[in-house]
Amino acid sequence: MESKKIEKYTTGSLLGYLILVGVGLLLYFLLTPINNSGALLQPYGVLIGDLQKDSFIAKIIWMIKDFSEGQFYGGLFAGLGLILGGCVAWFLDVKRSKLRGFSITYGLNIWPWILLSQILALSFSVFALKYLNLIDGVNFSWLPTFLLLVGAPQAVLCVFGPSISALITGVLLASFLSLPIANFVGNYIMVPIGMPQTIANYIALALSITLTLQVCKLAPWIKKTAHPVIRENHVELTEEQKYDLLKSPLYLIRRSLADFTDCYFYGNEWPSLFLIIGALIDWLINFEHGMGGAGVFPAILLSQLVSGGLGVFLYGRKHLEYGWYPTYVPVVSIGPFCVLTFGTGLHVVFFAGILGGIIGAPFAELLNRNLPDDMHGVIPNVLAMAITTMTVISVMRALPWFV
Repeated sequence: MESKKIEKYTTGSLLGYLILVGVGLLLYFLLTPINNSGALLQPYGVLIGDLQKDSFIAKIIWMIKDFSEGQFYGGLFAGLGLILGGCVAWFLDVKRSKLRGFSITYGLNIWPWILLSQILALSFSVFALKYLNLIDGVNFSWLPTFLLLVGAPQAVLCVFGPSISALITGVLLASFLSLPIANFVGNYIMVPIGMPQTIANYIALALSITLTLQVCKLAPWIKKTAHPVIRENHVELTEEQKYDLLKSPLYLIRRSLADFTDCYFYGNEWPSLFLIIGALIDWLINFEHGMGGAGVFPAILLSQLVSGGLGVFLYGRKHLEYGWYPTYVPVVSIGPFCVLTFGTGLHVVFFAGILGGIIGAPFAELLNRNLPDDMHGVIPNVLAMAITTMTVISVMRALPWFV
């Protein structure tokens, strides 16, 4: 009998993808009619009012919810879920449990450093630089402070290794660069060309990460240190084993889940699962709490499952070939942005999700080619998010079904 192997056009499990989309559709129809306004969670507008009063509690809530802004959730329990899920994944990874899933932070064994960089950067921006004082409910009703959790501080630790000097330098530079760049690009580039202002966040990430890494490269106080890898992250599989894994419905579901937290440098199923459960709790308690009170979580989640699952279905073989592939790109960009731009209808969700799933990862791979060793792959990935999102939005604006 001929041995099974992965060919150029071998796809993932169709059953796994259908299960993923089926779950997304079920949640979409079950959650959309819910409009509870429980007092346990504040509506977003009330949180803004408390921030204007310089409330310490409101600032803490803002910081926690930032841990889910990368996925467009922006909820308290979603943020707590990501952090708790990260702790679970790290514990299971260190113990080498069979339940650990994909190695958190790509097997570099630096997740505690990643979390510390996120906490320090966010605390510095909120309490020292006092960025939240800009929020006035008119000119600024939201600020992308979450950029400090998905960008330069974490990239520095991945490129230069974990050290106090790398940690502090990355935190300080990112804190001063990220948000001002995002606001400038949003106001003076995105708005004039008619694109959603917050697409500027991806441009800001690319610029701030590039500048920070270049400074760290030249800084005499930063030396590259070895990552304290205590286990082999890569297990050599035969072609037949890779084929069987790729065709497994469970593999597609797990890989698609892990993509939900790749932007936070976690890339593991556990924090993703806890994140989504937390976002569901946020929605069930108060639908006006998360995502700036927009009330679009069910459609955003479905768009992410459609695009992320399709990416793994089409390109999952590259995860097995290279060890990792940027299928997370449309999950945290194209689908959610199109829902916010064109509404929560299923035609919007599926068109944006399918187109995003097809073009997101390959375009990011194209930009990743010939990347210098002192740069990090997140730079071309976030550029791909900006370019592909603007492309899909432009296509949808040109079609009569989304006007």
